[in-house]
Amino acid sequence: MATPKQSRLLLLLFTLFSVLTLASPTLAESSTSSATADPLDCSSKFSGDYYGLGVRLGIYFTWLTSWVANTFLEEEISGALDANSIFLFALLISIFQGSNASGPTQLAYIDGLVLMELCCGYLFGTLSMWGYRTARYQREGPRAVRHFGKVGTHCRLLLAAAISIYGIWFWTYGIRYDRGHGLQLVTDENGKPRSPKCYPVYVFFFAKLNVLHGIRILYVIMTTCTSVYYVTMLLAAVAERIRHLTEVIRQERGHDRRETFKYETGLTKKE
Repeated sequence: MATPKQSRLLLLLFTLFSVLTLASPTLAESSTSSATADPLDCSSKFSGDYYGLGVRLGIYFTWLTSWVANTFLEEEISGALDANSIFLFALLISIFQGSNASGPTQLAYIDGLVLMELCCGYLFGTLSMWGYRTARYQREGPRAVRHFGKVGTHCRLLLAAAISIYGIWFWTYGIRYDRGHGLQLVTDENGKPRSPKCYPVYVFFFAKLNVLHGIRILYVIMTTCTSVYYVTMLLAAVAERIRHLTEVIRQERGHDRRETFKYETGLTKKE
């Protein structure tokens, strides 16, 4: 039976392998093709900006360093989670800005597919909300949760909820390019559609699967479940912060005539 550390390593390796093979066009057979024909280019206009080699390497190395921190270096867990959040926030901005655009600047569906897969790599890989996939939890058990749950965790919950909610729309409408819904088809630098030979698009999920077939329903179910989970946890966290703020205000009112009340900053009421 695999140990927790081995399980996390297998999870990370599977995520990396899935992203590296996440999308590929199927070349339609043609009797007119020849050895001298130009190579088929199915890349989108902004693919280099959204997920070029440099961007992907930065994300992959962030995953690797985060796994090392989560597994071996407890003092680096906080910094690794912050780095994860920054990269995830950048991906979120790219997705929202590209989807909201119109015309030639709109996000192509293949770009949205790759960005969604990269976001899933964070959510199911190294972005541990409550420290379950860290050495602290393995050492301290449920008590390790006390090291988390602060402002950084609230921000990560918000990012995860936003990605999950967008995922419902993307897998329901955004990916359905063949029915006039969602994002645009892949275009070249001049805004012209790519060759029909670039379709259909496949993803790897233990097998080579068409994104418009049954795998799309699975992703809709997954994003719906993660949306319910993250939104519920976010509401619970906000309610807890409101309760804590109410308690602080009540304590302050109870010390109107005293100067000994200490805030969490260490300052007195007068200060």
